[in-house]
Amino acid sequence: MSAERLSIAIINFNTRDDLLSCLAAARADAPLAEILVCDNGSRDGSIEALRDRDVRLLASRRNRGYAAAANAALRRTDREYLLLLNPDTTLRPGACDALLSFMDGHPEVGAAGPLLLDPDGSVQFSRRSFPDHRTAIAHRQSALTRWFPGNRLSRAYLRTDLAPDRPATVDWVSGAAILLRRTALDAAGPFDEGFFLYLEDVELCWRLQQAGWRVAWVPDAAAVHRIGASSRLVPRLALLARHRSMWRWYARHMRRSPLVDAATLIGLGMRLLWKTIHLCDRVRPP
Repeated sequence: MSAERLSIAIINFNTRDDLLSCLAAARADAPLAEILVCDNGSRDGSIEALRDRDVRLLASRRNRGYAAAANAALRRTDREYLLLLNPDTTLRPGACDALLSFMDGHPEVGAAGPLLLDPDGSVQFSRRSFPDHRTAIAHRQSALTRWFPGNRLSRAYLRTDLAPDRPATVDWVSGAAILLRRTALDAAGPFDEGFFLYLEDVELCWRLQQAGWRVAWVPDAAAVHRIGASSRLVPRLALLARHRSMWRWYARHMRRSPLVDAATLIGLGMRLLWKTIHLCDRVRPP
């Protein structure tokens, strides 16, 4: 499939080496695609490294978050499809063709995500069900999932029931690598910039489905994803952003009653405090 209908936008924050690897793989896989780099105030030489490279640079003086950078790319390109990539994601050969072919064959799909792999080849949980109250005990890093990975709640949220080699309709796919149809975005609207980091992909997939579009996982396309390259640089900011996004998702889509809402907010606050203390213990010098 012709990549002349495709724009690729890489959202970067201080990950110069990962960015260059991501860019090289994207250019090799889709030589005719328009490539944009949306830089969120990097100070590590990322912008200087892009000189004399065939990319459109959208540079911000500060870190505006993933959603705002992605929306900047949406405003600057009008091609039929937009593939958003994290810089720590490296497309495998044929990924763009596989995604475009799938979208062309399924005009009801508004967003599609490839198979995401750890560097060691392990399959990531990059396609899941929408978060609900049960997700608090059944998420990817929960004790329930780690100790009893085959339990019903974790399987339902992480969609471990999916065949590894067949496309499937899912609730949401990871924004680390997501192909978006322009007409679907016109119907559902852009990313919610109130999600500075995390869950903006979940919320967009929810609105796409509310607007009548499907979201699909396409394992014929694959990419290697080194999770957390940017967030590890600012762990406290990333931790706070994650919990703020969790509350924003809850407040918009999961509210039950004042009592349950208060308990949820307190629970998120305690979780943030515990995670912050644990983080400080890890980074404290001996």
